[in-house]
Amino acid sequence: MYGFIVLATYTALMLAVTVCLSRRSKTTESFHVADRKLGMVRSAMSIAATWI
Repeated sequence: MYGFIVLATYTALMLAVTVCLSRRSKTTESFHVADRKLGMVRSAMSIAATWI
């Protein structure tokens, strides 16, 4: 039963964070390109993670 409570709490927390952060993006294009504000280091890390 304890595992179910932890899983339900984690799911609720992830949904709340998703809803809060999704309101920041005005269009789908700004969502997909992160408003072009990532910077070189974060962009490079994202590309490297994609290659792995």
